[in-house]
Formats: sequence, C-alpha cells, structure tokens
Amino acid sequence: MEITQITDVSSFYLYIYNNKYYFFFGDQHGSRNEGGCTTVTSSCDTLDDQYNAMYYHQQCTSIALLLKNWFLYNKDHQIKTDFYVEAAFTKQNIRPSSTIGSWLQVMPTLMPHCFIKDKTQCFYYPYIHAHYMDIRSMDDKNVDPFDIHLLRVLLNKNPPKDEKQFLVMKNTYLFIINTLVDNIKVIINALINPDADFIKIINDLLLLKDKCKTKICRDQFNTFQNILDTAVTRDGKKMFRAAAELRKLQHMDSHLANLIYQYYHNILNIQISHIQKSVSNDLLALVDIKFDWLPIPIAIDIIKSIINKLESQFLILSSIPMDVYMLSRMFLQNESQQIIVYAGTHHVKYYAEFFNMALKCDSTIAMPYIIDKRCLESNLLPNYLPADIYRQYALNKNL
Repeated sequence: MEITQITDVSSFYLYIYNNKYYFFFGDQHGSRNEGGCTTVTSSCDTLDDQYNAMYYHQQCTSIALLLKNWFLYNKDHQIKTDFYVEAAFTKQNIRPSSTIGSWLQVMPTLMPHCFIKDKTQCFYYPYIHAHYMDIRSMDDKNVDPFDIHLLRVLLNKNPPKDEKQFLVMKNTYLFIINTLVDNIKVIINALINPDADFIKIINDLLLLKDKCKTKICRDQFNTFQNILDTAVTRDGKKMFRAAAELRKLQHMDSHLANLIYQYYHNILNIQISHIQKSVSNDLLALVDIKFDWLPIPIAIDIIKSIINKLESQFLILSSIPMDVYMLSRMFLQNESQQIIVYAGTHHVKYYAEFFNMALKCDSTIAMPYIIDKRCLESNLLPNYLPADIYRQYALNKNL
C-alpha cells in the first residue's frame, strides 16, 4: 500500500537542483502529534515510547519512522545522504538525551552517536552523515546576542518589589534593548559576513558591558564573549561559524555564496525596518511609565508584554546566522545524492523561498505550513518519496 500521508510534521518541500534531491521537512516545536493524521478509524505507523516500530500497514507513517526506515534503506543501498537537523552544535562526543518535545527535538536521542563529533559509531555510518545545524548554542554556550529570554525569566522569578527596584530594572532593560536594536545590522553582519571586521565589532560591543550596573545586564553582554571564544579561523582570520562556512563556499562557488548572503541581507533589512517601527512605540511606553498613576504589577505586565513581543521579532534575527551556516554547509557537500533537512517551519519556509527566488528553482512538491496542523497528505508523495518501499524493506529485515 502506497504511503500518501506523513504525520507529526508540518511542512514539506522537495527540490531537484543540479541533479540532487533536496528534502525539507518543517516542524512545529512542542507537541509530537497534536494535529496529526491519526484518527479514530485510521492509525499511522510510528514509534512507541521505547522508540520501537509500530506498523498498521495503512497509507500513513510518522516522520520519525519514515526517517528511520529511509536511512536503513539508504545505508544498505549505499545511497550517500546528508541529514541536517536543528540540533545544538557540539564538539563533544557526549550529548544529553531528551524525550520531551516533537520528533525533531528528540532526533539526537533517536539516532545515538550520530549527532556528536565522532560519528563513526552511528548505526547508519558512513552513508548517512548527520549534521547539527543550530549554531545559536555551542556546547551549552549561548552565542545568540538576540536571545533575551533571561529578561523574561528574571521578571517571572524575581520581579521588582518597590519603585526603586523597578527603576533599576527598567533602565537595565532599556539599555539592553536599545543597544541591540541600534546595532542589529552591525551584529548580524559581523556574524555572517566573512569580510566584516569581526574582532573589532564584537570587542566594541563587549566594552558596553562596563556600563552595566546589574548582573542580568552583564550576563546578556557575556554572549559577545562567548561569540569570541567559539570563533574559528578561515584564511588566517577569526570569524563566527556562519561567516566561516560562507567563506568556504566562496572558494568553491562565489556566485552561490553571494546569493545566500544577499538573500539573508534582504531579510535582515526588512526585519530591521519592521522592528524599528514597532519597537519605538514600545520603548516610549516603557520610558513613560510613572508610578503616580500606574501600580508596579501593571507596569511589570506591560514590560512582560514588550519582552514577549521583542522575543518573537528577535527570533528571525537569531535565525539568520544559523540559516546562512546551514545553506553554506549544505551546498559544500558534493558527494551526497540526497540532502534531507529537518528544522522549524519558519527556517524551512526561508529555505524554500531561497530555492524559488534566488536559485530560480521551482519546487517539485510544496506543502506549506498550516498552523496547528501536523499532517501532510498528497498522492504525489509516492512518486518522489517511496515510504512504502522503505517500510517493506525494514519489515523484511525485521527492524
């Protein structure tokens, strides 16, 4: 029976470019199967709580079991495959296991020894090469300057108790937010542009730490120290990993490298314009808070609202270095026949747009993200993704 449904995944795009197949799967982080294809009368092949295969022999499979069977098939048929997952970067040979979240979020646990530095013990080695692509965190070091979740955490855990504490906190938050907003282009350029004066830019930002009067402010600016500490050397010059990978691609295909840089530079400009318009009013509201007319709990709620809004807007900025790194690395792989990318839906949307707009490559299949839906269905799927063949192969091997 042909498989025409994939559950527990939210978007899918297939591109054929330079005789290579690019499969992009988008994930809504959090729930594993809410909004999936399984119904009262129809069950999908999937993995149980111990990650053992459960087969119902219908037209539906979960993304997790699909990948497991697919990799087994490709390994045994010596089909070289690169698999990119939105998992934190590491240079270690131990990665903490996780059983919480979507299938994407537990993928390193499902594929032990595949998402560590030494991949030779990975079950699918050497034909399946697994890559971790999330360079916003490196070996538990936060290197994302636009990650402001600590500001929200502090508000929830230790809110100011009086007007004096509130004013200290307000001034701290204003300093951090204004610094980030005023330097968006400079920061992102330092992280993705191989020709940027990386060391000087990051050191100049680090000097602003001296103006911090609170621990939360110093912690926020310590991110720039982490960025320096995790820098790599390309062509005799220190760079952030995104810029370094783009430099490698420049040596191989300067036109393609320029397309990636320009595409994300345009996204950056659009996002800067959007943030500056929306944030200006929020910052004015924050500056104007006065206690002769506004109680502290209400003032705190206003700040929480501003932080939550900024977090969602900064998320796109945070994604740019990671996406530049992933695309650069992906195009550097010349030996693979198939490339599979499994990331958040917003990342995948940008990858698809890059193929459509920058590479002028139309999708063979396009199944965009629909909010709260984790069920993909198309009669075209078996033509390009023969999940039933992978399933039968695994069954025959009793795996």
